[in-house]
Amino acid sequence: MGQASDADERAARLNRAGKVGRAGRGATVGAVGVVVGLGDEPPPFDPRRGVAASTLYNQIKAFFNDCADVLRGQGDAKGAARLASASTNWMRHSHASHAIAAGMPIEIAQQNLGHASLATTTVYVTTEAKRRMKAVTAFWAGKG
Repeated sequence: MGQASDADERAARLNRAGKVGRAGRGATVGAVGVVVGLGDEPPPFDPRRGVAASTLYNQIKAFFNDCADVLRGQGDAKGAARLASASTNWMRHSHASHAIAAGMPIEIAQQNLGHASLATTTVYVTTEAKRRMKAVTAFWAGKG
């Protein structure tokens, strides 16, 4: 079989990927472009099923630990300790805090976070003294 035939067969199998219940269950293209899962065997990872929450959590924690190692190597023990203790909840809190600080209405943040009470979401509201002073000055300037 020539190279063109092999390429045509791979293309045909990739074209069938994702079509549930059909012959040739498809293939998954790996990160380096290698076709895996061809033939009668199901692919080792089915992207239609997603990633398990525990797998994602472990990958994120490993990333934070790798970053902490880099900071530790640069002599930043405090930063390394913060990153080593970081979690997905820390990311959620950071995103909410920065989004609200950038002007996202708190009601939208509440809905995005899935909080039943607005009071729960207000813990993410942090304002810097300079920004607070600017808002108060602007308010009183218009009351004149």
